[in-house]
Amino acid sequence: MPLYPHDPVMTLMRTTPKECPLIGTRITEQLDRVTGRIVLMLPLRGVSAIDKAGHPFHDLDADGALFAALRAGAAPHVRMMEVDVHIDDVAFANAVSAQLCELLRERGAALPRRKEC
Repeated sequence: MPLYPHDPVMTLMRTTPKECPLIGTRITEQLDRVTGRIVLMLPLRGVSAIDKAGHPFHDLDADGALFAALRAGAAPHVRMMEVDVHIDDVAFANAVSAQLCELLRERGAALPRRKEC
C-alpha cells in the first residue's frame, strides 16, 4: 500500500485496486438515493493531485477498478460523463461548469450571460 508523506503530521494512503470497487459501490449506493437529475463526472486520467502519470499515486489499475464499479453500479437516472483528462486540468473544470449550467437551466435558474454559462 503506497504511502505519501504530505506534511510532518499527515501521511496519505493510496487506495488499492481491491479497495476501489468497494468505494465505487458505496458512491453509487449514495447516488441511488438521490431523486433529482445527477451527472457523475469521471476524470479518466486521475482523481487527485498526486495520481497523475509520473506521480507517487499513479495507479491505472486502481482508477480503472473505481471507474468500473461506478459504471456498473450507477442507477439509470445517473448520467455518466467521462472526460479523458485529469481532475486538475482546466478542461475538466470547464466540463463540470458546463454541466452545472445545464442543470441550473433545467431548473429555470436565471444565469448570467457569460461564456461560462
